Amino acid sequence: MFRMLAPMGGAIIAGAAISYSGLIPYTGLAKASIDFTLATCGLLASFCGLLWVKRKLSEGEAQFWLFAGVSFAIAFLLFLSWPVFEAMVIPGLPFLIALLLDASASRNRYKAVVPVICGVLLVAQTADKLTEPYVFNGWRDGPVRLATETSSLPEMHGFRLPKDAVRLIDGVTDIIRRRTAPGDAIFTYPAMPLFYYLSGRKCPTYSWSHNIDSVPDALAESDAAILLRTRPAVIVYYDFPPRFVEWEEALWRGGRPSGQRAIVAAIASLSREYELAGSFAVSMTGGPVKVLVRPRGAGPL
Repeated sequence: MFRMLAPMGGAIIAGAAISYSGLIPYTGLAKASIDFTLATCGLLASFCGLLWVKRKLSEGEAQFWLFAGVSFAIAFLLFLSWPVFEAMVIPGLPFLIALLLDASASRNRYKAVVPVICGVLLVAQTADKLTEPYVFNGWRDGPVRLATETSSLPEMHGFRLPKDAVRLIDGVTDIIRRRTAPGDAIFTYPAMPLFYYLSGRKCPTYSWSHNIDSVPDALAESDAAILLRTRPAVIVYYDFPPRFVEWEEALWRGGRPSGQRAIVAAIASLSREYELAGSFAVSMTGGPVKVLVRPRGAGPL
C-alpha cells in the first residue's frame, strides 16, 4: 500500500509546489484527460457493439462493453449540461487506467509507462486545480496562493479569498444593507444568490438563477416583466461583454436571440432611473459587477 500511496502523495505535493511557485501557467492537461475519456470510451463501446453484431461476446468482452458504454453514457449526459468539466472522467478514466495497467502487466518493457503517465496527470491536475480552481460562465477564480484575505462578514467566517473577491462580497453586501430595508427585494443577475443570503433580502422573480443553460426563454421573459413591475430596491448584475452574450446564444440557442436579452433590456431600462452605487472590477471576470440602487420614494409600479 505504501509503495502505491507514496508516489501519489509525491505527485500531489509536486503539483502544489508548481502552482504555488507561479512559474508554470495553467497547462490544460486536466481538460485533455476529459476529452480522452469521452472519445476513448465512445470508440471502445462502439467497437464492442460492432463485435456483438458479428458474433456472441464472451463474458469478459460483455463486461468490457458494459463498462465502456456506461462510462461514455455518463460522460455524454454530463456533456449536455456543460461542454467539458471534471465530473465527466468518472468512471471512465479509472476504467481506462485499469485497462492500460492490465495490458502493460504482461509486457515488462512497458510496465512503468502507465504509472508514469498517471503520475504526470496527477501532477498536472493538482497544479491546474490550484492555479485555476473554478471557471464557469465568465467567472474565473484566481490561484489559491492569492487567497490570503478574510471577509469582515461573520457569515463568511472560515473562508480565505483573493483581495478583489473580498472587496466585491463585502462591498456589495454593505451597499444592500445600508440602502434597503429588511422587507425590500433585491435582484442579482445572472446568478449571485450569495447576496440574498448575506443581506437577508428576498428575490422578486420566479427564478433566483438566470443562467442561460438552465432557464427557458419564456421564463426569462416573464421574470423580466416582473423585474420592471416590481422595481427591486437594489440590482446587482455582472455587466457581460456583448461578445459573451453572443457566444452563449451560439452555444445554447444555435445563434438565436435568447430570453436573457429581455432581462438585460429590463436592467438597462431601470438603470436610467437608478443610482449607480458601486462598480467592482474583479480579476476573475471579464466585466465589472455593478450595483444599482432605486431612488428613495420610487417604489414598485
